[in-house]
Amino acid sequence: MKGAAAAREMRYAQIMVVVAFSLLLFALLRFVVFHSTFFYDDLDAFLAIKRLPLARFLVLPIDVHFVPLQRFFSYLVLKIDPLDFTLAVGVMAIFQILAVLLLYLLMQEIYATPYNLLVVGVYAVQHFLLPVLSWWSAGMHRLPYLFLAISSMYFYARWRSTGRWFFLSLSTLSFILAFGFYEKAVLIPCYLAGFELMRFEGKRDQYFRVNVGYLVAMLGMSMLYVLWYLLLSPVLHFSGHMSVIMALLMLKLQFIHLVAQLLLLRESLHGFLPIVAATLVFLVLLFVSLRKSRMALYIGVGVFWLFLNFAVIDFQSRSQVFGLFMALTPRYFYESFFLLCIVAAFIFRALAVTTNNHREFIFWALIALLYSGLGEVFGEHAYLCGYNASVNLAHVYMHRVYHEFDALHGRQVTVLDTKLPRTVFGVFVEQPIFMSKILVMRYQNISFTHSPAAAEYTVDAQGYLIRLQRPRS
Repeated sequence: MKGAAAAREMRYAQIMVVVAFSLLLFALLRFVVFHSTFFYDDLDAFLAIKRLPLARFLVLPIDVHFVPLQRFFSYLVLKIDPLDFTLAVGVMAIFQILAVLLLYLLMQEIYATPYNLLVVGVYAVQHFLLPVLSWWSAGMHRLPYLFLAISSMYFYARWRSTGRWFFLSLSTLSFILAFGFYEKAVLIPCYLAGFELMRFEGKRDQYFRVNVGYLVAMLGMSMLYVLWYLLLSPVLHFSGHMSVIMALLMLKLQFIHLVAQLLLLRESLHGFLPIVAATLVFLVLLFVSLRKSRMALYIGVGVFWLFLNFAVIDFQSRSQVFGLFMALTPRYFYESFFLLCIVAAFIFRALAVTTNNHREFIFWALIALLYSGLGEVFGEHAYLCGYNASVNLAHVYMHRVYHEFDALHGRQVTVLDTKLPRTVFGVFVEQPIFMSKILVMRYQNISFTHSPAAAEYTVDAQGYLIRLQRPRS
């Protein structure tokens, strides 16, 4: 009876934790809806949809990205409900939730413990997710890619535990589909190889040779994709100089920044605290690695995974043109966090970290929830006061414009065509973008004119619809 009661209490505690993290995720999504909008590449994609056939649009690159499936979702969102950012956030949220569920299943496959739920919960609402969700184009690169990368690893783990070829085929399919969203899919074979290395305990099973061949084949597919991307793909290719020293500097600062952000330190990277914190973390990891060889393996694989994710950004001339602005962009860090969760699962297994005591579980759950809640506040403050302040301004302007035009209730009016603010369409656009090109996607009742004499309304700098005074005859 005591065992059954303890299991029931643990189950209730886990349900409460799921609800709490779900509320934090809802709060994060709500913040994005009320502080972001379609901007920059999003609007550029919508304009391309209006002027190109679907087949041509799907293969149209985005700067350095060739991502047909990401393009397809932009097409769907525009067709279902034009310029509705809430719908876009909902689509991204679905991929995020699916990725979180699969990540939990993957961690349970590695080692079943209640603490996996806390790690996945922290991942689900990590504050680096905020800038990913706030930009549709960037979010639809990364969130489906993360879902498919985790999916490929989960089905690979199922293949290794069951020997069923069905799971191996699903792992391969996930790997292939991931290329439709993000080029970092080339790293998935490295993730699988690292996973295989961590799970290997010195004894070869009956599928060992098949598995090695499979991983080599997947790595070969990635290499073929890289060759195609560099030599034949239609993306924008940068031919500038790439400095190895600069790349190594960016790598060093990225690792320091990662530690500082995980510890919620707001001080500059050149300040005292981030450097001290990163040094202490390095020394702790080194000490643990020296004490236990399996831990050294897990930590080594995790660091190598992080290195790969950072290196593909740093060792290219395009990134070095933008310098540390590109290297420390928050969305690049969120792409790697699921790998740290997988390493955590192996560490739990090595140390046999588990509990049947619901009070102990709740204690650690409260710490995880407190950390995640503080992280959200940290991320929202950084968003509004730092890297995405201009996006918030774009939201305020466009939300006001939509509200003003919706208030016309379909009435036919003529509006003076004015330029969109730079916060909406981007500082890198040379030619001004007129409002008519965007708003006609949502409002068929509005006619735009460049003649003040023919216009009934104009939109002011704050986004308000102003009736123009007619001269007396």
